[in-house]
Amino acid sequence: MGTPVDLIVFDGLSDADEVQKVVFVEIKTGKAANLSKRERAVRECIKAGRVQYSTIHQSFDEETNRLRDMGMN
Repeated sequence: MGTPVDLIVFDGLSDADEVQKVVFVEIKTGKAANLSKRERAVRECIKAGRVQYSTIHQSFDEETNRLRDMGMN
């Protein structure tokens, strides 16, 4: 990751098969380490609940040796 979020934590996943919560982490150093405009926008989006989970299904055509069109869910 790196920008605009440094880490995503799946709390509980290492202890069991159930995730208790997903935490977006931005690491800052120094006393005056403020969030950038983009980082604040991501934080506000997450706080407002405007988050979703998507799966991309990608298949490979063995005959043409190419990726096929992607389908998103």
